[in-house]
Amino acid sequence: MRLTPENKRKITERIRAGAAKAFRADGFDAVNLDRLMKEAELTRGAFYAHYTSKGALFADVMRNEHPLLRMLQRRSGASPHDLYEEMVGIFEGYLDVANIEEVFKGCSL
Repeated sequence: MRLTPENKRKITERIRAGAAKAFRADGFDAVNLDRLMKEAELTRGAFYAHYTSKGALFADVMRNEHPLLRMLQRRSGASPHDLYEEMVGIFEGYLDVANIEEVFKGCSL
């Protein structure tokens, strides 16, 4: 049975969300396709209908599931200077020593 575009999108989102969780927990190298698909509650065979490689999935996770990138995308400055200042504030908070344990547990990079 063929998937509708909507169903395929939902499955891709499920794979990406599960992969983001696994990558954050253990890093790219430590996570294999079987684990990624287990996180999404799908079989390994379904992976290649959505991604060409684990690297392609990781790139998709970085674009869509990384908290630092989400914070940067939500900046609302009216000028380049305002955007820069917001970016500096985001990085200062993200890299602050007080946040190191949380960042270490939740940063895919």
